[in-house]
Amino acid sequence: MRIHGRIATVAIVAAGAALAATGSASAGSRHHLQMYKVERQVSLQPGLNPEQTLSCNGGDIATDGMWRIDQVDYNAQLDAATAPPGGWNLANGVTVLYATAFNPDPANVSTYRFSLRNNTTHQAQAKLFVTCLGSRTAPDTHSNDVQLSGSFHARNYVGGPGTVTSNPADIGCAPGEAFIAPSWSVDHGSAELFASLPTNDLAGWTYAFYAMEPGTEVSTGGRCLRLKTGAAAPGPHVHKLFAKKVTGPTEAFDRGNGIWDVQLSCGQHAKGLVGGFDVGNGGTWDNHGRWFLGMDPRIKARTFKVQGGGTGAFALVCFDDRTGEAI
Repeated sequence: MRIHGRIATVAIVAAGAALAATGSASAGSRHHLQMYKVERQVSLQPGLNPEQTLSCNGGDIATDGMWRIDQVDYNAQLDAATAPPGGWNLANGVTVLYATAFNPDPANVSTYRFSLRNNTTHQAQAKLFVTCLGSRTAPDTHSNDVQLSGSFHARNYVGGPGTVTSNPADIGCAPGEAFIAPSWSVDHGSAELFASLPTNDLAGWTYAFYAMEPGTEVSTGGRCLRLKTGAAAPGPHVHKLFAKKVTGPTEAFDRGNGIWDVQLSCGQHAKGLVGGFDVGNGGTWDNHGRWFLGMDPRIKARTFKVQGGGTGAFALVCFDDRTGEAI
C-alpha cells in the first residue's frame, strides 16, 4: 500500500441520477450537510500492531474508513535473509487485516477500527482516514436529523484458495437508501482485498478477496443511510439527500517505481464520502501484477494508489452539499 508523484485526473462520468425520489417541494430552505474528514499518521513497528481507531466528532456518522501506506524500508544486505524475492516494498511490506465500522457498542456509528501488520523488520509509516457526515444538518433556524436505517449489516464468507466474492444482496439497503461505511475483515486464514465497489444504484456493495489458504473466512458489512432526513418543525417537514456514483476511464502514470495514482472528483457542489476500487487479480496473488495501495480522501475528490502495471475500476459516491427543499 503506497505512494508518490503526479496525480492523474480522471474524466468524470456520473453513473446514475440522484437517488432520492422526486416529490413536490413546499416552501422551505435547503440545509447544508456537514461533511469532513479526520486523519492520522501512524508508525508501524515490526509485526502485528495494536488496533488503531479513528473517529468522527461525537455522534456523527463515519461514512468510510481507509488507509495509505507511505513508507516501507528495505536494506538489500541486512534484510536478505528475511525479505521475499525482490525485497520489501509498499505492496508486500504491510498487510491490512481489517478496516471496519463495526463496533462492540452498536450505538457507536462514529468510529472505524483498523488492524495492520508490518511484515518487515523495520518501522513502516501509514496514514489512516475516515470521512464523516454530521448527524444533523447544519444549524439554521432549525436542523433535521440525518438518519441511518437499522443496525450494522454483516455477512461472512468462507472459501479459498482463490477468489472469494460477496453477494451485494446479502447486505444491501432498501430503495431510498445508500450503502455507506463499507467494512471488511479477514477472520481466519490469509486473504487480500482486491475489490470493494458500490453497486450502480448505491444500495449495495461488492467485495472480492484473493484467499491464499483453504477455509479462509472473511467478513463484510456496512450501514444504510436514508436519503431523506428526519422530520422537524415547522410542519413538520423533511428534506431529501442526493447522491450519485462517479466513475471514469483510468489513466495510469508510472513514476518509475511502478506506483501510479488515479483521482476522481465530485461536482462543484458535492463531496466524496465513500470510495470504491477493483484492481483485479490474475489467479495467483503473488504474480497477478497489480496491488491496491490505499486511498486519500480530499473530501471533494479521492486519490487511489496502486502498485504494478495495468489499470483498474474506481468509483466515488458524491453527496450534494445541500439537501432538497422542505417537503
